Amino acid sequence: MAAYNLTFMDTGNNIFDFAVGINTASGGYIATILLYFFWVMMIIMFRNYGTAEGVIASSTITTLLAVLFWSIGWISFGLIFPPAVLLFAGLIFKALSR
Repeated sequence: MAAYNLTFMDTGNNIFDFAVGINTASGGYIATILLYFFWVMMIIMFRNYGTAEGVIASSTITTLLAVLFWSIGWISFGLIFPPAVLLFAGLIFKALSR
C-alpha cells in the first residue's frame, strides 16, 4: 500500500492549499488532466462556430490557463507547449482554409 504525505490536510486553511497539496501528492497529474479536460470542454462549447475557430478559441484559453498553472507551480514548463502547438495549428488551418 502506498504511503502519501497528507499533512496538508491538517495545515491547509483554504481551497488553494488543498488544491496545491492534492496536485503535489499526485505528482502534478491533477492539473495536467484538468487542462486537457478543460480543452475538450471548450472544443465542445465552441464547435458551433466551426472547427478552426473552436480549436483557436479553446487552445488560446487553455494556453493562458497553462501559463497560469505554470506560474503558480502546478505544472512543468513543458506542458505549456501542447495547447500552444494546437493554437498555432488552428491558426495555420484557418489561414489555409480560406
